[in-house]
Amino acid sequence: MLEGRTFKILIVDDEVEVLNSLAMTLNMAKQFDCDVTTVNDSKQALVLIEEQEFDLILSDYRMPDVTGVEVLTAAREKDPTIARILITGFSDVKVAMDAINQAQVHNYLEKPWDNDELRQAIAAALERRVERKGWGKPISSVTEALDMIAEVQKKISQTSEREETMQDVLEKDSFVPENEMVFEFKSVQEFNKFSFEVKKMHNVHIDDTYIFEDKYVIKLSVDPKSVMRIM
Repeated sequence: MLEGRTFKILIVDDEVEVLNSLAMTLNMAKQFDCDVTTVNDSKQALVLIEEQEFDLILSDYRMPDVTGVEVLTAAREKDPTIARILITGFSDVKVAMDAINQAQVHNYLEKPWDNDELRQAIAAALERRVERKGWGKPISSVTEALDMIAEVQKKISQTSEREETMQDVLEKDSFVPENEMVFEFKSVQEFNKFSFEVKKMHNVHIDDTYIFEDKYVIKLSVDPKSVMRIM
């Protein structure tokens, strides 16, 4: 899924040595090709996020002025499909909870990191980015798309029925919420039909639609609270 594409990755850390080490680790990855930008100023990172399009943001947590959680939250607000990974040298449960609740990170790693683990985490996050951007196989069946929404509703309902410990959350492969989805159709007829079906659902919201070349894309989200009420 990651072949044939070069991913733009932004690394944010106030220590230049750490930036260089992370950049070298990513450039040596065999799972993906990447174009790495490094910045040791978290305020400048916010500017870059607004000015450029990145596929993944890898940020340290504790930095002067702006924390890593704030950096990743800004990335999420610009584009929820941007992959987000937090690295910290502090074993702090509150940090992890902030990262999960505010920035909704893909993964949470502690220093010193394992290079193989880091590359695997990034590869998994980039695969999710590809899926959510609609860069994978286009969906041409309205039935298939509706089935996917139903599966998300089921997952949300099941999650709401059980309590998760902090360790449960940290052991997950991904922290990205499953209620944000992107569908790409090749046919305008299927696109219109799907849009009509979605508009009839009280707990599904269309966030954006756009058309380019022969692709018809719709981005939507499922309201977890509504799902919990009706399930």
